[in-house]
Amino acid sequence: VTVLRGEDKKEIEAEVTRRSIEVPTVAHKMLDQHVGYLSVAQFDEVTSDQFKAAIDDLNSQGMQKLVIDLRDNPGGVLSSCVDMLNYLLPKGLLVYTADKDGKGDKFYSDDAHQLDIPIAILVNGNSASASEVFAGAMKDRGRAKIVGTKTFGKGIVQTLLSLQDGSAVKITTQHYYTPSGFDLHKKGIEPDVVVELNKETKTKVDNQLQEAIKALN
Repeated sequence: VTVLRGEDKKEIEAEVTRRSIEVPTVAHKMLDQHVGYLSVAQFDEVTSDQFKAAIDDLNSQGMQKLVIDLRDNPGGVLSSCVDMLNYLLPKGLLVYTADKDGKGDKFYSDDAHQLDIPIAILVNGNSASASEVFAGAMKDRGRAKIVGTKTFGKGIVQTLLSLQDGSAVKITTQHYYTPSGFDLHKKGIEPDVVVELNKETKTKVDNQLQEAIKALN
C-alpha cells in the first residue's frame, strides 16, 4: 500500500497483511440482584457464538434473570438469530417464511436449550428484521416479556434479480411470520410493557431498562 503523507505528499510504502477481524456485536454485564444484561448490536455470522460466550460468563457470575437489549438493532443474519433462539427455547417452531402462494421455509428449535431463567427483551422503533423475529418468537412461545416501544415492522425476504443490461433489482419474495402466524411486515411487535425512553435521564437512569428489570419479577 502506498500512502501520501504531508503537504509535500511524500510517498510511503507499507506492506499490509489481510486477515479476518471479528467485530464485537454483543456486550454484557451483571447488574444488581443477579440480573444479567446483554445487548446485541446486530446479527452477524459471529453473533451467536458471542451470545453464547456472554451467557456462559453471566452464568458463571451467578445470573438468575436476564435482560436482552435489542434496541436500535437493525437485524442481520437470520441463521444467527435462529441459533440464538435455539439456545433459549425448547423444541418447537421459531419462525417461518411464506410467499404469495404460501410456500416457504420453517425454522425449529431442537430442544438443545440451556437457559431456563426469566427473560425480558428491550425493543424500540429501530429494532428491525431479525430483531423482530427474535422478539416475536420469544413472545409467542411465552418465554420473555417484551418491554419498550413497538418495533420497526420489517419482515420481508428480498431477492436480487439480475437484468440483461447488467443492473439488478431487489424484489420482495416472502414475508416472515412468528410462530403464531403473525405477519411482521409493516406491523412490528407490540411490547407487553410499553414505555417510552426518557432521553433526559438516560445518561443517569435508563428508565426502559428499569421497567425490563421490574418485568422479570
